[in-house]
Amino acid sequence: MDLYQLSDLMNGMSSNIAEGQALFISVLSAYLVVAYTVGASLTRYQVTFISILFLLMMSLGVFAQLRNIQMMSEWGYQVIALSGKESVPAAQAEIAKWLFIAMRI
Repeated sequence: MDLYQLSDLMNGMSSNIAEGQALFISVLSAYLVVAYTVGASLTRYQVTFISILFLLMMSLGVFAQLRNIQMMSEWGYQVIALSGKESVPAAQAEIAKWLFIAMRI
């Protein structure tokens, strides 16, 4: 791949990451609204079901976003190699992943 294609892929992936964050905020808001407005009147089964559904959605979102971040870092290394600049330490990609996990928690 050339530099333009990698840049285009990274731009698209960055949009996907932003969309994933928006979806996360939407699902979290919906969960909080349900918990606040009708939480007291729900049965134990309903609360458990909604909470498990929420945790599954959040888990899927986190794993998908982590994969997106991993792909972005791999493409970034290829861009750096193609442009002939010095390599960026691999630790930066790991820092980005851990910061993302910390924000989600």
